[in-house]
Amino acid sequence: MRQHTSSIASFFTPRNGVTAARLLYEERNNPALARIYESYAWFVPLSLFRSPLSSLPALAFRERRYQYEDQRPDLYFPFLRAEPWWPDDEITALLERSHPQILADFNGVETQARKHAQKYLVSGGDWSVFNLFRDNRKIEENCAACPFTTQLIESLPTCPDGGGLAYYSIMAPGTHVNPHCAFTNSRLRYHLGLDTDGGARIRVGKESRNWQTGVAFVFDDSFDHEVFHEGERRRVIFLVDCWHPELTLEERHMIRNLMAALGLPDR
Repeated sequence: MRQHTSSIASFFTPRNGVTAARLLYEERNNPALARIYESYAWFVPLSLFRSPLSSLPALAFRERRYQYEDQRPDLYFPFLRAEPWWPDDEITALLERSHPQILADFNGVETQARKHAQKYLVSGGDWSVFNLFRDNRKIEENCAACPFTTQLIESLPTCPDGGGLAYYSIMAPGTHVNPHCAFTNSRLRYHLGLDTDGGARIRVGKESRNWQTGVAFVFDDSFDHEVFHEGERRRVIFLVDCWHPELTLEERHMIRNLMAALGLPDR
């Protein structure tokens, strides 16, 4: 499993005029955020900024912070329900009903797709994307070219600011995406198969599933996952992140600010 690495020094690196340490200290007495202080950033218990002395055992026995072998996010909220694969819901149903319109939007922008930014993830083949939202930011020009898909994203109460990403993903045959975990378990990731021959599959935890045209599924990408494209033609999907449904609005706001302060990329 690929591990992300950093250090406690990240807490003292300014970003957008605020540090994670200051943010956590200022909100330490907010009862609505009590669960956030049960969590971890890398090996650092966030309770350290609320009750330093009682946090020492958590700091000393940091290897015990994770509950599941395959789930290793940097920003970890242990109070959230954790499953590699989640059951279909109203969003997967909406995506499947909207397949023709989402595909039509993609067909109009396919030639504008660019190589995936995290090249270290790809050990073979070719992976390109066309971003609509990134880093919780709407890419206006791209969204204007995909009006139906953009309107759909913005209609979802837990998207698009649930981790920051919404994009089309195009993968060539023979592509392999290395095993990795997302940086946070505060979101769920939805995939809709737009155009695939069924030869591409994704493993999340210990279970693999193949993408099928017109079929959506949802998973927790903070679990170890990787992709194999063993089909004969390109695999095209639509991807969108949403907040974990157990987070409150205040917790979402705090997590978004904390991720910005820590400088965590969206992956």
